[in-house]
Amino acid sequence: MKLIYCTFNVTIQETLLKKLTAEGVKSYQLFEGVKVKPAIGNPRLDTAVWPGYNSAIIMQFEDENQAKKVIDVLKSMNENAISPEELITASMLPMDAYFND
Repeated sequence: MKLIYCTFNVTIQETLLKKLTAEGVKSYQLFEGVKVKPAIGNPRLDTAVWPGYNSAIIMQFEDENQAKKVIDVLKSMNENAISPEELITASMLPMDAYFND
């Protein structure tokens, strides 16, 4: 089982969610208004000096192959990003338990 956590500029949120839906992702937790200082690009701290913010999404996968496909989709989005501001930061972690009942 895997857990994917990623943050992304709110400007690409709709595109990202459409791609995840197309990949069969049915369950996730979305957080908006996330303030970040990314490794690449300018901070987005929702201030006058550093305007803008990110969103974050957490996804859980029992199927590790599906998780790897989602990571590939995220990497592809980064490869096609127009600017560093559109880059996605993502991590995939092992998950010991997952239930929703």
